[in-house]
Amino acid sequence: ASASPTSITVPATTSSSVSKKTRAKSPMHRTLRTGSGEGSGGGSKHGSATADEDKAISDSLHSGLSAADFASSGDAGPPPSVLAGRSGIGSYSNSRGASKASGRSRLSHDGNQVVPGDRQYATNIRHRRVRKGGTFSSYEASCYEPMIRKSWELLKIRANVIGKTLGVILYNHLFDKNTDLHHMFDKTEEEMGEKFLLVFEDIVAAVEDPVAINKKLKSLAPMHLRKGVKPEHTERMKVALYTTLQQVLGDDYTAEVKAAWEWLWSWLSQEMQQSLEDATNEATVLTYSWDLALDNNTEEEMGELLYDTLFELAPNLKPVYRKPRQILSAKFVEMMAALVSFQGDPMRMEEQITWLGFRHIKYGAKREHAKVLGDVLVETMARAVESNWTMDMADAWQELWTDACSMMMSVIDQATKYGFTVQDMWDMVQERTTEAKFGSTLRKLLLSGTEWVSSLSYGILESCTPAKAEAIQSTSDFKAPLSKMALKANGEKEAAEVNTKNPKFPQDDGVVEKSSESDAIGRYFWVMLTELLNLLWDPEKQNERLIVMTTKLFEWGIRSKHLDTIGEAIGEACRRTLKADWSKHMESGWTWWWSVASKQMAKTLFVCEHDHCRIIKESWNKCKERRSSFQLGESFFVELARMAPHIMHLFKRPKVIQAEQFVAVVDALVSFVENPEVFFEGFKALTIRHIKYGVKAEYAKAFGKSIMIGIEKTLEDDFDLETREVWAMLWMRASSCVSRALNVGTNPVIVSLVQGEVDKMRHAINCAERGLRFEWLTGVDINGELISPIYWSLKDGNTPMVRFILSDLLKIRADREMYYYGREVLFDRHPDIVLKLCQECPDVLIDTLLQGLMWHSKEVEDGQLRVNYYIQDLYCDPDKEPDVWKQTLAVLVTEGHPRMFAHPVARKLLEVKWKRFGRNYFLIVQSVYVLILTLFMIGHVEHRHECSYQPIRYVTGSFSVLFTCAQAAVCFRHFKNGWIANNEILFNAPVPSWIADTSNVMRLLSLFLISISSFVDCCDCTEDWLEGTHNGKYVVCMGMNSVAGIILWGVLMQSLVLSTRLASLTYTLGLFGREILRNLVVVLVFVCSFGTALTALKQEHCSTFLLAIIHLARFVLGVDHQAISFVDPLGLLFLFGFIIVVVVGMFNILIAQMLGSVAQVAEATVGFAMQHQASICIHMESIMPMSWRKEIYGEMKFDESVTFDSGDAGPSGAIQEMEPASIRNSAYYFPDRVLRFTGDTSPKDPWPTTNLEDSSAQETARIAGKTSSPAL
Repeated sequence: ASASPTSITVPATTSSSVSKKTRAKSPMHRTLRTGSGEGSGGGSKHGSATADEDKAISDSLHSGLSAADFASSGDAGPPPSVLAGRSGIGSYSNSRGASKASGRSRLSHDGNQVVPGDRQYATNIRHRRVRKGGTFSSYEASCYEPMIRKSWELLKIRANVIGKTLGVILYNHLFDKNTDLHHMFDKTEEEMGEKFLLVFEDIVAAVEDPVAINKKLKSLAPMHLRKGVKPEHTERMKVALYTTLQQVLGDDYTAEVKAAWEWLWSWLSQEMQQSLEDATNEATVLTYSWDLALDNNTEEEMGELLYDTLFELAPNLKPVYRKPRQILSAKFVEMMAALVSFQGDPMRMEEQITWLGFRHIKYGAKREHAKVLGDVLVETMARAVESNWTMDMADAWQELWTDACSMMMSVIDQATKYGFTVQDMWDMVQERTTEAKFGSTLRKLLLSGTEWVSSLSYGILESCTPAKAEAIQSTSDFKAPLSKMALKANGEKEAAEVNTKNPKFPQDDGVVEKSSESDAIGRYFWVMLTELLNLLWDPEKQNERLIVMTTKLFEWGIRSKHLDTIGEAIGEACRRTLKADWSKHMESGWTWWWSVASKQMAKTLFVCEHDHCRIIKESWNKCKERRSSFQLGESFFVELARMAPHIMHLFKRPKVIQAEQFVAVVDALVSFVENPEVFFEGFKALTIRHIKYGVKAEYAKAFGKSIMIGIEKTLEDDFDLETREVWAMLWMRASSCVSRALNVGTNPVIVSLVQGEVDKMRHAINCAERGLRFEWLTGVDINGELISPIYWSLKDGNTPMVRFILSDLLKIRADREMYYYGREVLFDRHPDIVLKLCQECPDVLIDTLLQGLMWHSKEVEDGQLRVNYYIQDLYCDPDKEPDVWKQTLAVLVTEGHPRMFAHPVARKLLEVKWKRFGRNYFLIVQSVYVLILTLFMIGHVEHRHECSYQPIRYVTGSFSVLFTCAQAAVCFRHFKNGWIANNEILFNAPVPSWIADTSNVMRLLSLFLISISSFVDCCDCTEDWLEGTHNGKYVVCMGMNSVAGIILWGVLMQSLVLSTRLASLTYTLGLFGREILRNLVVVLVFVCSFGTALTALKQEHCSTFLLAIIHLARFVLGVDHQAISFVDPLGLLFLFGFIIVVVVGMFNILIAQMLGSVAQVAEATVGFAMQHQASICIHMESIMPMSWRKEIYGEMKFDESVTFDSGDAGPSGAIQEMEPASIRNSAYYFPDRVLRFTGDTSPKDPWPTTNLEDSSAQETARIAGKTSSPAL
């Protein structure tokens, strides 16, 4: 019985099933490979067939296939087309229901007019497209299969005889008549011929499996698109193929053989054209539909839509996705954008999906979830695109998800099976051995390998230059001084005789040798593996470290061909370390992980081996030579605007600045291939800056294309294929890192910070787990660097955002289990928060911070209220911050405004320190100066002429010397500790902090003067002085005493700080004194100028410049009323001008300034007094021994919980005071501000959103509004 021929229509999607004729496979039939690998091909590798085999195959081809042959096999026979020598393939419909997308514009709803738009294309592919593949006849395939296989084997044998591979012969024929196609091929003819041979080997092996061939051609389509392959090129390849067949087969190229190959090529060419069109249109459909979705919805809305759709269609998945809604929504959108962005770039797509798979292991992803999520994805897109949704879009998204999921689940399966095993294995190795021993073992194993390993281990280390030694030492986390080891390793070569089951390595005699200094390379791999395996579930960071480490390895001589041997040696070293605990599963796990790591390492080594660095640097230098920075930037932005107009809103700066930034970015790219470690160091700041600008990962593709086109236009003919490929690979590697870093920008907290919207920040953190809420508000991780949202907002000038974050952190929330208060987290991550707020926005934010450190009871007890002051972090632990000048109180004095001390928390902080040690130390210091002042008044003032009081003067001088030395010791201690400040009197010169204070300088000066004058014997000079004889020594002595007396009494006035009212008066006097001094400087200038004029006129009493100055000074002070009578008319004119300028002008200005100062002081008199008191308290703490400071801090008992109401123990870190009930009239009073919540108490649940939050926020705003005024 005969069977009629059957035909199968090959679908365009790989997910469809195809029924095929079942038959026994011939010995030559092989499974189709989806990638490059080992297999039969052309050249010497495939030339093992003998001459007899050649003859046998040739005879079988000449015999042909008759109709009887088909009849005997049960088939009806070949179709007439076969006997006629034609292909006999059925008609193939290549019609598509839509045209390709063109341009970034969109059709209006009437389908006619093209309307410009930001993110849409002018296209009509929204209509249903008819997707018909070529008709594949399994019957014809069975007829032609034997002849195709036999002729293929003969082709390979004959090509060997000719001396060329079959692929080389084919490409020779192709380029002979098609020289214009040379630019599409960047490799040698031998390399291209080898690839052609592998591809055709797979096709011939699966000649009866149309689905497998379709998958193969589909996998090649994206590469063909990038190379610029067009459908018409298949005709040229056909001519070259037929010519090659005829040349190689010669007389064996019969009509039957020709018909078989024509049939195969006819079907292949149509499938290739279909795969090219599918690749183009699928990318277009995906991009177009994604743009439509984002036109109709914001990214936040897209995430919410996907989230809602997921739990609508699959409510049973809710326990799996426990992360907050906003986080999941952002991650979903990030994933979809990445899939669209990398569509058409299989290498990038595979890399990103692999990384995604590793991350999803931590999320608990399972294979059964994939199908559900695919349906959810398609349904979400349908709802987002709305009326423009088509079945083509559904097919494209479903196929994208199917391919991506298949790849990702494969990664998840392997990583789940082996990942934790490898980590556990390495942990066991670290427990069983040391870095030095493992390094020695590994080096021995490497030495027992091939010749290159011996050269690496000894040649590299023994000839290690200082530069290489420094490179080794600079490796991240490299603990040992390997550079020294490398430089000392001279001629030490050991035989590796270690026991092993691996026949590749020698056997072990069980002797453990002492680690040598030449084990550096082995120890390097120890550190490398430790770091990489710690980053196993963070594949992006692991990839960055691999790039840096592999670049170092290349510098030391390691190449791609060495990776397999190194992996085997490390595995063997681990096996020997673990011995009986080593298992087959560990071995498989290690093989899996090393294959993953070495794949990434091979990429970096490939770049280094092919000298990409040189090509990139030379081409970029040519660009900068031919065009200015502005021209380069302009060409880039022109291309970017053409390809992606929807992202041009990011560029708001002048073109000149943007052009410079563009050149800087490309310079950074060049450094990526030259020195990746330097690139990644500067990469963090670059990423943070671009996230702040709103740059997203999906923009990377457009940026890369714009850079490539800009460079190509600049270099013109110099931008050859090699340069193009090198730059393309550079961008591919760098943009992977960039995309990963920019993806953190989808974090809801970062989105709200970028957009500067408080409502979005509130919405984002409301979904945070209550146990992690404070972490979210105090740090966002950007490329491994923790950035503070508070400082981010401060830098952007977003005061409302800072106020909101501070208020939320310092709210006290409570459930039935515990209290949550963000004070500790805030100050742990922002130890300088007070300094930052004082410098950036003190009038608004300091009150917000201080208000959050206070709690008032609402219950009155005997006319008093319970108040908790949470001042532990303001007080500052001496162990954490030994520098008193960096503590909060010092910051409020040096950077803050006096009115800040009006806040109860600041006043309480000062009160605690003042009462515990400040006042007592100040009284002791002042007592010393009172004693010296008393002795000084007796011996130097009242009885200055009596020699009998000389002993008292000696005692006074001794005390002065003693305390001068004590202050010098304090200054030395401050200098040693680095406590340095600027002194205004000394023109802001840096001095020890003790003498940065004016009063301490005056103390030192007075003590110094007294020390000198006390030991000068003036008894012999007294009689001369009384007789009117001027003795110079006596004059100097009395002058020093006069100055010292004034200073001592002035310093004594500082004691008035013990009284707030008197202290405010002294502070006022000090302010007036500063105003007077400033004016006197100006007056002195005028006195000198008019004195010069009077001296030049030779006026009476003004014969010299000094006499003129004295004369004018006496006139100003009113002690020389006869001055006018001694000048002539011209001198009188100058004197009149002097009166107008100085006496009338400057003194009236001084009066006006002092009146203004009085008004200023009147506003915050108490604040000034307390700030002065705080300054004294800081200086007293700076002279205290550290042990005393620690003891006083311990007495505060900040670690103990402080109650709210009776029996209700609240957070620690506070002191509790009973205050008069009258404080309820204060603007700072907020009764019982604790927000209490009922319900579940799990730390993983977010806080319920209630009106309590809103009322608390309103109360905080009310207090901030009331206290923003400086009035007390």
